[in-house]
Amino acid sequence: MTRSRASPPTRLQAIQRLCSARRRPTAWQTTPAPQPTLLTRIIKKVLDEETVRLENGLSVRATVGATAPCFGLFGTVWVCTMRWSTSV
Repeated sequence: MTRSRASPPTRLQAIQRLCSARRRPTAWQTTPAPQPTLLTRIIKKVLDEETVRLENGLSVRATVGATAPCFGLFGTVWVCTMRWSTSV
């Protein structure tokens, strides 16, 4: 008695199976999102307030941090220039 053997899937069939498997929603995608509780809302509110407080003045600090190396280089050049001009 001979057994009939199924032929291996072609490359196209394998890709189609993978794509169709990825399209199926998983369990966590099909369940509805829970409603936020009071604790969750309070935590989000406090986080928003702290974020605003921490970001206050951030642009000024960024400007100072970006220009500081230029001022440092300018100071170095200034001192070297003054040193050379007084030694001559």
